[in-house]
Amino acid sequence: MNPWAVLTVFGAGFLVARNASQRGLTAELGVLGATYSRFLYGVPFALVWTAGIVAWRGMSGGPSAAFFSWIMFASIVQWAATAFMVVAMNGRAFAVATAFTKTEVAGSAMIGMFLIHDHFELGDWIGIGLGTLGMVSLARVSMNREALNAAIAGLIAGALFSFSSVSYRAAAHEWGGDGWVGAAAALFATLIVQTLFGALLMIFYARPSVKLMFSEWRQCLVPGACGAMSSALIFTAFSIGPSTGAVKAVQLVDVIIAMGVSRHLRERMGLHEVIGIALILTGALAVVL
Repeated sequence: MNPWAVLTVFGAGFLVARNASQRGLTAELGVLGATYSRFLYGVPFALVWTAGIVAWRGMSGGPSAAFFSWIMFASIVQWAATAFMVVAMNGRAFAVATAFTKTEVAGSAMIGMFLIHDHFELGDWIGIGLGTLGMVSLARVSMNREALNAAIAGLIAGALFSFSSVSYRAAAHEWGGDGWVGAAAALFATLIVQTLFGALLMIFYARPSVKLMFSEWRQCLVPGACGAMSSALIFTAFSIGPSTGAVKAVQLVDVIIAMGVSRHLRERMGLHEVIGIALILTGALAVVL
């Protein structure tokens, strides 16, 4: 299997772990606090990752105005996307929320093609199509109010994640030099921007949550670490992979992992969900092979 695909699969696992561990924080910290903790507590892990990559691959490339422009745009958009995702995950429809955020697969492909001229092979389009159909199958649930709210928030998050994903790929390429180093630089710069931006939001809109965030540091550390590791692996896949859409199609395995989490959380799984999982797996194989 291609290295970028392996990185994506492991990144997907960390992503589900982050989402599952973060959902319980919303009740204590609120949406802003739970979102901010993911970025704040991810910074030390991003620093260690970046230092390790530079030590391994050597320093190459460097920042530019275009690099910082992509980072600023992607950071703010991802902040908003993460907030909507936290809202979507803050209920019992965990798997449904995860599925609806995956509209970013088709979105990333289209935006990447027009914005940064990503190139797609036939297998990529087949994989993206099958993955999207799998997501639609998974989303066939009874739309009570809780599920509908999760779906709407998930759709908004998916659209925003599409733009941020393409922007991160563009930023890593603007860095130049080794793809691993460019991705690590993009990761670290992103978390710094998101932490500073989030600090302003917290001061003005959620100041009471700041103290709680530090007193509950053990609980916040897990989603921060998992989020940083997920971003590190997927950013690298963006940088060295064939396209943003291809990476996102393989990343759909996180929906399958989320199904396992849902079973653990005693959420029921029907036939349409099994069909959706099969479509997602087939789509991922079409992209990789």
